Amino acid sequence: MPGVPAIAASVAPADSAVAGQLFDRLIESLLRGSQPWEPIESRIPGTGTATLRNPGPAQGTLIIVRDALPAAIVSKWSSRVQFVTGTEVAAFDLRQPRRIYTFAPVFKTGQFATLSFNYRDYVARAANEAPSGSAGGTTYYLMLFNNEWVMISEGWWIT
Repeated sequence: MPGVPAIAASVAPADSAVAGQLFDRLIESLLRGSQPWEPIESRIPGTGTATLRNPGPAQGTLIIVRDALPAAIVSKWSSRVQFVTGTEVAAFDLRQPRRIYTFAPVFKTGQFATLSFNYRDYVARAANEAPSGSAGGTTYYLMLFNNEWVMISEGWWIT
């Protein structure tokens, strides 16, 4: 069995099929306001079930920086999501209320994958006031279990 250094050395960006599948599920869950993956505990008899955070459905237009996303995902969701580039975000008036998501590339090794995103929330401010808001992020640690992705852990932060 390989040790941790060998496993860590094998981590690489996921191929576009896997990345697309995981991004697709994440975007759908953001629109629905639900968790994208079941916890592994729900699949193993005799274990407890995890209590998951439910952020609720996206309020207003869902804005996602498309820089790390496969073109097929942008095309699929473009009628329900406003996709922008990092350059376009830099030109936004941050005094307008909005939430902007930025996804990191999906990484994978064997049957394991990680998917991370950060978000920035801005609140309405007058033209003479500085932008104000908060930020947060989530990383999902996933495992392919019986041909289905399940969450084995989740980490998150917020300011």
